[in-house]
Amino acid sequence: MKTGITRENWRSLPVLLVFAASLVVLAAACGAPTPTPTPEPVDPKQELQRTVQRLIDLQSASFDLEHIVGSTNLLPGVIMHRAYGQAVVPGQFEVTVESELLFPRSYLEIGMITVDGASYMTNVLNGEWAEVPPDSLPINLTDFGVTLAGIVDKVQDPELLGEEEVDGTDAYRISGSVMSEDLVVLVPSAATGFQVALEMWVEKETGALRQALITGQVVATDVVDAQRKLTLDDIDDPVTISPPPGLGPDS
Repeated sequence: MKTGITRENWRSLPVLLVFAASLVVLAAACGAPTPTPTPEPVDPKQELQRTVQRLIDLQSASFDLEHIVGSTNLLPGVIMHRAYGQAVVPGQFEVTVESELLFPRSYLEIGMITVDGASYMTNVLNGEWAEVPPDSLPINLTDFGVTLAGIVDKVQDPELLGEEEVDGTDAYRISGSVMSEDLVVLVPSAATGFQVALEMWVEKETGALRQALITGQVVATDVVDAQRKLTLDDIDDPVTISPPPGLGPDS
């Protein structure tokens, strides 16, 4: 009986060595942790440009503009604390303004609607609806998405502050600043020349603007630390806006 390496064994040795080496490499690969790819850094300017386009494409949204600190002079003798409603792009919106009549001091709710080319507003004295010239409305949201897009497009020195969740949606939090005159549609009677801090929460997936915090003097009568919070919801959901009861072309 022969022992040791035979001619036949010698011929198969390279194959066995390659096979053994493959097993070693495979075992090492299975045991080694998979390297985690380094995520690309988020460019806040690019994110805001994505938000600008998303706002330009906006079809509808509900909105809520609330004063956290201070208030806004809406009309002579009337100050605004909150405005909320719905907008359908282009050219339709309904808004309710929670305000205060300075003399006699009392709570006042003002309604405004623009639809089918006509505008309506409740009377400050008796609350009754009436058709009014569109340019007489103290708030005009007929170009709501484009208006917001114009504000975001003018943000200076944007900075990514991190990521947060807004109503169950992952969002980037981005800070920057705008000039007070850039907010004239959102904030009635906006003055010129004030620098205003702006923080925005935009959806990571879609770029949609969900929330904004506006801090600083916008109107000349504002307190220095005035703060307003804008919230958007129901983005692109179907919305129907109708004239007030008893008014409109079908009345």
